[in-house]
Amino acid sequence: MGSDLREADLYARLNAAIAAAGSQEIWSRAAGLPPTYVSEVRGGKKPFSDRLLAALRVRRVVSFVELSPAGDAGDAERLLKALSPKDRRTLLWLPADGGQRSRLDAVAGEWRPLLENLKRLQAMRLAVKTAERWSATEDGLSLRAALAEKEGTDA
Repeated sequence: MGSDLREADLYARLNAAIAAAGSQEIWSRAAGLPPTYVSEVRGGKKPFSDRLLAALRVRRVVSFVELSPAGDAGDAERLLKALSPKDRRTLLWLPADGGQRSRLDAVAGEWRPLLENLKRLQAMRLAVKTAERWSATEDGLSLRAALAEKEGTDA
């Protein structure tokens, strides 16, 4: 069985394969993949498909690790690393006091998250929707406070 790889390792492996082939187009065609798709993956716009992973002789394995019930600082740090920049911004958009907020309540010129950003936090159980209003869950509030402290913003 092979070693565990991170996403950065996949990019390095892809770039090495392309360099060995001589060009992205040559490698893409040999792998049976559209060169435009490979370019989008390299640019971070598209995810690695199973077909591309197979061409790199890699198989996707998904694993989950249970967080401690107490929610230690290491858990918060791992969760913060898992959040995309938009997830972080969306979490900070939610009220720090646990109150509710609507996307329609935005102040002129203020950034507001897309519905998909809020739904992603909802899927992670960091936000909850009531009617047309959103608020952070208890875990979301804890993570929001850790994020605000880390980024030096108001909690």
